[in-house]
Amino acid sequence: YPFSPNEHIFADSNILVREDEPSSIISYMLGSTFYNEKLQRKQELRMSKASNLFSNESKERPTEFPSNETKSFFSEMFPETDEAERPWRFSFQGGSTSFTCKIYFAEQFDMLRKSCGCDEIFISSLARCNTYDASGGKSGSIFLKTKDERFLIKQISKYEMDAFLGSANKYFLYMFNEVFDKGIPTVLCKIFGLYRIGFYNNVSGKSMKMDILVMENLFYDTSVKRVYDLKGSMRNRYAEKTGKDVEVFLDENLVEIISKTPIYMRVDTKYNLSDSLYNDTQFLMSLD
Repeated sequence: YPFSPNEHIFADSNILVREDEPSSIISYMLGSTFYNEKLQRKQELRMSKASNLFSNESKERPTEFPSNETKSFFSEMFPETDEAERPWRFSFQGGSTSFTCKIYFAEQFDMLRKSCGCDEIFISSLARCNTYDASGGKSGSIFLKTKDERFLIKQISKYEMDAFLGSANKYFLYMFNEVFDKGIPTVLCKIFGLYRIGFYNNVSGKSMKMDILVMENLFYDTSVKRVYDLKGSMRNRYAEKTGKDVEVFLDENLVEIISKTPIYMRVDTKYNLSDSLYNDTQFLMSLD
């Protein structure tokens, strides 16, 4: 069927890249042969280094005095993860349009997505997206949501980008060493990718460049009637009803309604929630 001027098809992919759907650039790139070949080479190299390091440490450590400290698989694979790690930069051409995609922490995020069982659906989900009205926020950032509603895409500022680059190592260590290996409870929204994407159409003159992160949609496949954006403050934290299907309320709204309709939960659920909030708060405090 005929394609519009802002749609681009490639012989080596079943992903249709759309200029007005930024996530499709990422979807195409993560499914591309050149990305996956590079990923495989890097992973094989890391596995080889980690295996040699483990072998050397085993020889040096006396067997009668085993170490009480065991490194996680992630720590063995990525001993040097920090903000200095160079992103992978790719570019490709679709007719009159040039596309660029810079992928940050490609191996780490790939490992994270596989650990969460969403590595394959991640690519297909990002193929299509819509604009998303994220009520309650004041950042003015652009929000997108994949059409299947599994993931949210947020445009981030240079300050936010620099902040994440500086704390990425701690984020990955927390997810792999604490959440996955030790099994501590968490309610932290998972970030599954960090990218800088752009394009330039030399016929229409249309262009785009943005830094974005992709995160899980906590409300996916869930019926939600009321959402609270809580900051722990009672100053100017009251939201009037808007009549929308899903209302976003603030701290004062919760205080107002909690006395009339308390939130009941099982004791073990309360303990799990309390532990999760404590763990996540300690992690976020460590980023300062």
